[in-house]
Amino acid sequence: MTTSPPSLDPASPEFQARRAEARKIIDAIDPAMQGVMAADSKRQEWFETVYSKAEDDPARVPWANLSAHPLTSAFVEGQIRGITGLRVLDIGCGLGDNAECFAAAGAKVTAFDFVAQAVEWAKRRFPQSKVDYCTADLFALPDEWRGGFDLVHECYTLQAISQPLIPQALGILASLLAPGGKLLLVARARSEDEEVSGPPWPLPPSVFDIAKTQGFEPLVIEDITATANVGRRHWRAVLRRGVISEEWTFSQREKVCARRFVFTSDAGTPPAHPACASVSLDSSSHSASAAASARASSLRCFANCAALVGWMIKASGSASAASTFPMRV
Repeated sequence: MTTSPPSLDPASPEFQARRAEARKIIDAIDPAMQGVMAADSKRQEWFETVYSKAEDDPARVPWANLSAHPLTSAFVEGQIRGITGLRVLDIGCGLGDNAECFAAAGAKVTAFDFVAQAVEWAKRRFPQSKVDYCTADLFALPDEWRGGFDLVHECYTLQAISQPLIPQALGILASLLAPGGKLLLVARARSEDEEVSGPPWPLPPSVFDIAKTQGFEPLVIEDITATANVGRRHWRAVLRRGVISEEWTFSQREKVCARRFVFTSDAGTPPAHPACASVSLDSSSHSASAAASARASSLRCFANCAALVGWMIKASGSASAASTFPMRV
């Protein structure tokens, strides 16, 4: 009797069952799950164990969904001017899907992971890839990378490391960018006073104030609650290498620039920006009743007040739509 090969469809029950089984095993050997971090604050040994125990089965790597992150792919697809020719660095590339997404759009992509087995796996999956895959440690990167990229993509790395390392990590990310270069950050999100157990550790709003101290200027910060393609609350943010006033705190940005929108779970992934008309940041144009109904499922948008172009987001419980801004490289 012939045995069917294991499913490689992340949505299939069989794939999910293998993932759940693996998750129990790797959680049991993760020191961070028992609150022990000092010995390996980057958790490298655990990540290496995950890939070793996976035995080339992506279901056994919890973050390997065999496609680019929905918030990343939507960003790439929505770039009006495109990203052809941009020098992009993908942080913690894993099995390569995010890196390949940027490369398919014409970017010149370098991608690294500190687990050599993950890098080799990515190369096997994409043998004809134009991506330059390599093994490297975020905290010990090649000197020649400094200032060498137009866009750095960080998805799920900051939320996976010891929290005291985050300021240093953000400083390193800033140093990788050419003047005016941008960081695309995708991470799980939480409220500032929300208690969390991890790993991973969702990032609070104050991470953007930390980013400011490391030389970043926030351009766009999205607070995205669960959608059809993203099952948990997330940040998607674009930060530019630069310096802004110390008085420009997160709370002030929220007060001056925030508008509240609804992004409901039936609407899919928030787009990055089909081009529409310019939009004012005047919150009076958004109905109070719609904002009130959005308490549990809102997309809060914080934008630098320059060059905003709208897209339409479906409003919860209403046939009307509200305009917000794009995220442009």
